[in-house]
Amino acid sequence: GYTLIKNEPWYHDTSLCWTTIFTEPIPEDLKLFYIGLQLPLYLHLSLQLLFDSRKSPDNWEMLSHHLVAVLLIGLSYIGNFTRMGALCLLYHDVTDLFLESTKILNYLRWTSLSNLAFFGLVSCWGYARLYKFATVIIYSVMYEAVEADVFGSSYPYFLGGLLVIFCLNVYWFHAISQMAYRVLWGGTEKVRERAMTDLSTDDEYDSDDSSFRSDSEFSQDSEAKKLK
Repeated sequence: GYTLIKNEPWYHDTSLCWTTIFTEPIPEDLKLFYIGLQLPLYLHLSLQLLFDSRKSPDNWEMLSHHLVAVLLIGLSYIGNFTRMGALCLLYHDVTDLFLESTKILNYLRWTSLSNLAFFGLVSCWGYARLYKFATVIIYSVMYEAVEADVFGSSYPYFLGGLLVIFCLNVYWFHAISQMAYRVLWGGTEKVRERAMTDLSTDDEYDSDDSSFRSDSEFSQDSEAKKLK
């Protein structure tokens, strides 16, 4: 996504995301990115969560995230709001680089690099999915788009969907922050290793962020092991 938009003027000035959108067609490369890549991805993830018998602890949160993403991609494509949509997808996709790197490095038992990638994930998540998402995406939709008067009856759904995504990002940021705490101050090496393992349970729960577990679940597992 970044290669498609890095040279666009609206990448640096989000107010331009709402100008000439009714007179300029969606570029073909952006259309392919939207309809050919992102929409099928989130549809696939939604169907997987619906029909996979293996349920993650945050299955409903993940399903909500993917269904709202499908709604937002569809609305932004129909309304030609793909400039802002591309920015929104960029802030989410960049964190996946750290997420998948952390999992791969953890599988390879490269502990130091895995920890480094994991703290990169925490930092990137806080910056991109929380700070930039709030100050760029939500701000632009709430103020710049309203000033440009480009929305019709779909505005409440568009803004509401973005707020749902933001709340879920906060929820998952809290979860990975708890993991970061356990990695840093988990006490024994076993506790730290288990915290990182929880991030890499794609074999059991094969979805985007579904491997995040709460401290209460982690504590319950630990207590159960003690009783055994």
